[in-house]
Amino acid sequence: MKGLRKHIVDFEIIPTGNPRTLVFIDSSYYYENPEKPLLEITLPGYTKYFLVNIVANQVNTFNSNTIGLTEVINNDCLVDLPDGVYSFRYKICPYEALYIDKKFFRTTLFDKKLADAYDKIDATDCSVKNDKLLSVQLAEIVALAEGAKAIVEKNEKKATEFYQLADRILDEITNDLCKNCN
Repeated sequence: MKGLRKHIVDFEIIPTGNPRTLVFIDSSYYYENPEKPLLEITLPGYTKYFLVNIVANQVNTFNSNTIGLTEVINNDCLVDLPDGVYSFRYKICPYEALYIDKKFFRTTLFDKKLADAYDKIDATDCSVKNDKLLSVQLAEIVALAEGAKAIVEKNEKKATEFYQLADRILDEITNDLCKNCN
């Protein structure tokens, strides 16, 4: 008796810190190489998906051009991919039966903004060292952003609320830090 031959379709999205790329890793198990695996990507703020081809069992890197968001000849013209909830459907033939859906909360632009805020903090300044509110706010920002990523599969609306609150608090901190900027 032969063992059951079955595809196990799965993938991961890997954050890289690069606002212009999205990294998809096919972590599926195939009993034979699938024909033309496809990925449907719905970007934040979009209702229709973009359809891209996948190379099975590989790392696949996409940008605004390869997703179909922009049409550029030169890589210098690529645009940043937005932060927010990404919906993915990875499917192999027969497409109606062999697929997996996942959501991912991207925070790459937010992370860059947070890094810029940290860069503006002068840790040697006594007023900053003693500013307990700043410490609490920074911890809250990080917790809210991580919460958005953690809850996105279960509650997309709550994930978005967490992200928006973190972004609002970060804007307040950044504005306060820049009051003394030249």
